[in-house]
Amino acid sequence: RSLGIRPKEIRLTGGGAKSPVWRQLCADIFGVPVVAMKEDEGAALGAALQAAASIAGTSGKKTPLESLVHRAVKPDESSRCIPDEDTRRLYRKLQARFDNLSLSMREAFALARD
Repeated sequence: RSLGIRPKEIRLTGGGAKSPVWRQLCADIFGVPVVAMKEDEGAALGAALQAAASIAGTSGKKTPLESLVHRAVKPDESSRCIPDEDTRRLYRKLQARFDNLSLSMREAFALARD
């Protein structure tokens, strides 16, 4: 957010996206809704879509990658998690505590490396 980025939602893929606990944790920490994708193998799907667009282009059937993505990449609405503001406040408080402890321990950690 300090960089001006204002996400409307976070879309998760991969193994962690299958966990309702992980999705809720992400929603609470980041303060935006989180949703898993219907196809959770994002990298493989992306490669397949790029290949399909390339093959279509070489066969004279120009198919923009964007149109393929729009048809194939869908969120799984049943997995959507909405941030819980009480939990979000707790996580922010704990993060601030961690940040302060980390800063105060820098000198001790540096001495321990010597």
